[in-house]
Amino acid sequence: MKRFSDNEGELLVTKEAMQTDAQVGDVVEYEVNIYNNNESEFRNVKLVDRFPSGFAYVPGSTELVNSGPDGEFDTGDDVIRKEDPSVTQQLTFNVGDMLAYGGEEKTITEKVRIRYLLRVSVGATFGKYVNSATAKAPPKGESGGVLVDKSNTATATVEVLPDKVFDTASIIGKVFEDHNKDGFQADATAYNVVLTVDLDSSDYVPNTTLLVDKGKEIFIADKGHSSSPNSALANGVRVGKLFGTSSNRTLKGVHKRVYQLETKSDKGFHFTVTTDSGSRIEFAANGEISHFHSGDKADGLSAEELDITRNLYRDGDKYLWEIIIENKGIYEDGIPGVRLMTVEGIVIETDQFGRFHVPDQWVLDKKGKQFLVKLDTDSLPTGMKVFSENPRVQVISPNKLTKFNFSVSVDK
Repeated sequence: MKRFSDNEGELLVTKEAMQTDAQVGDVVEYEVNIYNNNESEFRNVKLVDRFPSGFAYVPGSTELVNSGPDGEFDTGDDVIRKEDPSVTQQLTFNVGDMLAYGGEEKTITEKVRIRYLLRVSVGATFGKYVNSATAKAPPKGESGGVLVDKSNTATATVEVLPDKVFDTASIIGKVFEDHNKDGFQADATAYNVVLTVDLDSSDYVPNTTLLVDKGKEIFIADKGHSSSPNSALANGVRVGKLFGTSSNRTLKGVHKRVYQLETKSDKGFHFTVTTDSGSRIEFAANGEISHFHSGDKADGLSAEELDITRNLYRDGDKYLWEIIIENKGIYEDGIPGVRLMTVEGIVIETDQFGRFHVPDQWVLDKKGKQFLVKLDTDSLPTGMKVFSENPRVQVISPNKLTKFNFSVSVDK
């Protein structure tokens, strides 16, 4: 006959993390042991394990071992179960009964070992995370009903450390000459330039359309029917890419194109030049020039500046027309050799293109932190001053690229 009621006394719970630190993405193994140092048996035991925000249970990772009648783990009478806990804001493991064996002189009680895995998710910030575990069971003398605490609360601590990939901010920037002082570095290259000429085919002299490149004449085939040919320019000719000018660099690309064609009379004609950045220049028959800009050109984000000239020459009883398309846009180039500093004492110098990079910065708060970069005005070329904010302060965030650009210009 039993001398003790079921669930009489207190269980002892121990908890241990198999590693003391981890990073985002790591998997941490935990071990919980439940000991019954009483002579009573415990029925319908559950282990409630409260895990911290930022950690997630790994499904299928639980191993629950009951020691069996000999009261020792890793022996032949162990009962092993692989059963996931119920997962809410806590893990609830169904331990079941913890029995007692033996007689009046000696009692051997079962003990239980639970091992499982938690993964450190991207929601975890830096610091120490504590898991706590408590055994619960029905009240003394009962085998069902509301569960009550039947043990101490055991804890295990894991420290989440910063990760070089996920917990640093990348900082880059450029110091550039801002001619229009709008704070944006504009590209002066004119892309996909197209010339379209509205020319009366009856006035056109067939097979006279040429591209003059570095003094060399390149024939451009006519369009239309053989009985009524049009200049190749009538349907639009792709001029291509025209470079602008630079005060700091020597550019090898083409910045000007010259086209020629002949007519039977000196009657003017209308033509249009367009670009991908939104330049649209219309040259009327009477020589009047109109600009209709859109896109980046209208917004000031493109520094292309096309200069269009139309010349007329008498060639015997015919007339030679020359159309010159030249890009006089000035590049807002990067300024080399400019020094920049941070509050942390880091000193950076721009490269030949005005670019700089601050060594990756630890950001220990997922919400980010403020970061300051100051341009040393004494390192600017003579006559230049900073027109953008200086110093610049922005919020830098982990695993994110942030740009600190500075616009400078000649102080006029």
